[in-house]
Amino acid sequence: FFQSRCIVATDYDSQKTTTRLEHVHTCIGGTAKTPKMSHYYFDWYYDDLPEKAVKAAKTLGYKTKEDWDESIDLPYMDKEFVELTHDEKQAMRLVGLEPLDKFEDIWWEDCDSVSKKAAKTLGFDEHEWDHDYAICDLEVEEKNWNQLSEEQRKAARYFGYNRSTWDEVDYDDDDSYTSDDDEKLESGMENLNVEAGGGKKPNKKP
Repeated sequence: FFQSRCIVATDYDSQKTTTRLEHVHTCIGGTAKTPKMSHYYFDWYYDDLPEKAVKAAKTLGYKTKEDWDESIDLPYMDKEFVELTHDEKQAMRLVGLEPLDKFEDIWWEDCDSVSKKAAKTLGFDEHEWDHDYAICDLEVEEKNWNQLSEEQRKAARYFGYNRSTWDEVDYDDDDSYTSDDDEKLESGMENLNVEAGGGKKPNKKP
């Protein structure tokens, strides 16, 4: 029984607390990786955030303490996944939001080809996608970053993960929340638009 990166439905307007326990979903089974860093900073007050989380918050548009503590509405909340920049996706993961939740209303058959390719690489199929499975429901979640194949790492990075946020370990010695390895995000991912997120706007579930 372990805390996981599984956040199926994110409530962006939930009241801030100094603990992450209220909004953390749990998964059972598999080979647990012991979390050594918090990925649920979205539920923390601004004054409690480490510098990494502050930088991530600013990337998402929270410019002041009041913006963060009052959970103001910001453009990233209304963006489709394919409209998010890679920096926004990584910032979301660092504070505990799940970019994949942007696909909650998108059927598998309507998913853009780039996102579908990345999802397949991580183990999604039509059934799992259309039934809103999360990454923690997949076998790939049991692996540490260095156990993932090169293609799996690229796919995970496409959805906003990096080595630290996948393994839940703070590998960085600095205050950066972005990718801390030397692999290029775009290599091997055909037609991947790194800046815009890749793909096209899909049709939504009714």
